[in-house]
Amino acid sequence: MVTLNSIEQLANRLAELLTRLKNENDQLKRDNQSLRNKVSEKDLEHIREIKELQRTVERLEREKMTLQKDKTQLDSQIKNVYDKLNALLPEEAESGRNS
Repeated sequence: MVTLNSIEQLANRLAELLTRLKNENDQLKRDNQSLRNKVSEKDLEHIREIKELQRTVERLEREKMTLQKDKTQLDSQIKNVYDKLNALLPEEAESGRNS
C-alpha cells in the first residue's frame, strides 16, 4: 500500500526533476540565443566580405580596361613610329623583304 510519505517523496523527486529540467531549458534558451547572435554576426561579416570582393573585382576590371586602353595607344604609337621609320628607309625595307 502506498503511504503518504511515499507520495511526498515522489512529489519531491518530481519537483527536483522539474526544477532541473527548467534550469536546463533556460540554459538551452540562452545557448540558442548566443548561437543565433553568432550566426547573425557571421552573416554580416560574410555580407561585408562579399561586398569588399565585389569592389575589388570592379576595381580590377577598371584597371584592366585602363591597361587595355594604354596598350592600344602604345601599339598605335609604335606602329606610327615604325611607319615613319619605314618611310625614311624605303630602299632597305624593300631589300629586306626580298632577301
